[in-house]
Amino acid sequence: MKRLGIALAAIVLSAGCGGSEGSDSFTAKGTFTLKQIGLSSSTGPCEGRDGYQDIRPGVQVVVRDATGKDVGLGRLGDGTRVDPGWCEFPFTVTDIPESEGLYTIEVSKRGGISFKRTDAAKLALTLG
Repeated sequence: MKRLGIALAAIVLSAGCGGSEGSDSFTAKGTFTLKQIGLSSSTGPCEGRDGYQDIRPGVQVVVRDATGKDVGLGRLGDGTRVDPGWCEFPFTVTDIPESEGLYTIEVSKRGGISFKRTDAAKLALTLG
């Protein structure tokens, strides 16, 4: 999917149950990786720029069920340089209720990406 010059982004999810969650819910954990020439930092913490200013720590990560209802909310953590031009942000969305059909995850307003609950343990997606 190409949107307004998006260079490259990847979402990796892993899911599991535990903690205080109910047996009918799960957690989506993963990373959001942005590839962009000229990121705002050459080492250490990083965030998007030049059309990617919305990709930064604290930005919302929303999970929706098959009806489009928001069922989980998380935030991007601190971005870390993983290679020249690559910035990786961790995220966790907890207490997502089990439901039928596909889920959608969206970071900022970059468009939703669909996934099946059964695939959430190892879902990798690339945009751009």
